[in-house]
Amino acid sequence: MTTSIKHIFFSLFVLQAVLLISCDKPEGPPPPPVPGDTAVHVTALTIDPPEFVLLPTLTWQLSVNAIPANAGNKKVSWNSSDNLIATVDTNGLVTAIKVGSADITATSYDNNSVKAMARLTVLKNYDVYAVGRGYTSSWDNCAVYWKNGVKSGLPGGFTVGTNAFAIVLSGEDVYIAGDTENENHWDIPTYWKNGMPHIIGNTAVTHNSFTKAIAVDGNKVYLAGYGFYNSECPAYCHGRSRAFYWLDDAGTATQTPLYNDISSTVAGGIALKGNDVFVAGGQANDNFYRWSTVWKNNVSNVETLSATSGFYETNAIAWHGDDLFITGFGGCADFGCNATPVLIKNNINNVISLTDGTKDAQAYCMAFSGDVIYVGGYEKNEAGKYVAKYWKISGNTVSSRTLSDGVKSSLVNGIAVSGDDIFLIGSELSDAGERKAKCWRAYEGFSTPASLDLSDFYLPNGYYGYGICIR
Repeated sequence: MTTSIKHIFFSLFVLQAVLLISCDKPEGPPPPPVPGDTAVHVTALTIDPPEFVLLPTLTWQLSVNAIPANAGNKKVSWNSSDNLIATVDTNGLVTAIKVGSADITATSYDNNSVKAMARLTVLKNYDVYAVGRGYTSSWDNCAVYWKNGVKSGLPGGFTVGTNAFAIVLSGEDVYIAGDTENENHWDIPTYWKNGMPHIIGNTAVTHNSFTKAIAVDGNKVYLAGYGFYNSECPAYCHGRSRAFYWLDDAGTATQTPLYNDISSTVAGGIALKGNDVFVAGGQANDNFYRWSTVWKNNVSNVETLSATSGFYETNAIAWHGDDLFITGFGGCADFGCNATPVLIKNNINNVISLTDGTKDAQAYCMAFSGDVIYVGGYEKNEAGKYVAKYWKISGNTVSSRTLSDGVKSSLVNGIAVSGDDIFLIGSELSDAGERKAKCWRAYEGFSTPASLDLSDFYLPNGYYGYGICIR
């Protein structure tokens, strides 16, 4: 009996020692294939994309590729380095939880020493203010304002507002520039302060006027735009446009014409510097061409920013420090040729081309992050589709980022920047002619910038997107 017990204890001791030795054995490289093993084993993994961004609550489906492609067991397990930042399920679906960064790792079942990692950055939410033209419960085509994806129609004169082209924030107030209709359905210059309309144009007009830009200085609200007079026309056209800027000074409205007897002009941007008003646009003097123009205070103080034998136009203008920046496009010698987007610093002697001119491209908006300038617009692809993109200008170095896939025509109309975050608004046009407002968010904090299409997040149900601000 005693001998049997001793044998039992000895056996347990040996078993425990074996288990301890097995547990303490360090993990090393996989054992060499046993003789006769013909399986193809995984030697490497790649994850697409290697870097990506999300907002809290949003998801992203990662994909993993095994190398070699004919490996027998391609199955992987997924893991997040911080489940408080983001989680990942067994299929590689990532869910963002809160702001921060996490590494999402895929590990091969075939060989657990083979791994791949993707870097996720969960971005903070901003308050996003956007404007455009869309539909409401009452009207199919009217001025629309979105705040964080919640849509509101903008009230107007005879009907609701018809267009909303630009938006700025001043303190706690939200200002929107656009137009409303009079009782005869002509568009009248209008701005909205916190949703309330201020009609600053003549309500009895018999032509359309559009306000394209807005700037605010205390109680003074400035707007720039133009009217279209189809009864006035040189021989080559169907009407003449006339640029203005309007000022509402604590309820007293005035307008300043930016044209003369022989000119047809448009205005697309406005900027303030001290007591001076700068307006960017284009001008033609009853001939076939239009050139880029900036006015200072009135029509008498005007500067030409391009050649006068082609088609040029400037759309955005802003002071940055002591320098005046203007962006636009042009260069065509005739209709139907390729335009080139440009960034102008102060005058015609400092012009940076944003493309090489081999494809038609145009620029509509710009914003600053430190000394870096971002310009939004489009460039046509080989299929003739507009591809939404933005250009980054750092010193004299220009780089570009594509936002859309080029299957449907898309373009950028508005831009706002905070640090490495770029918010862009525009439109997408289907082959059937259906238009949808679009919103993108790009993040420059990676080696290769990442972007998200956030149209449904910030712009559910819309036809056009024109202006954007963030807070």
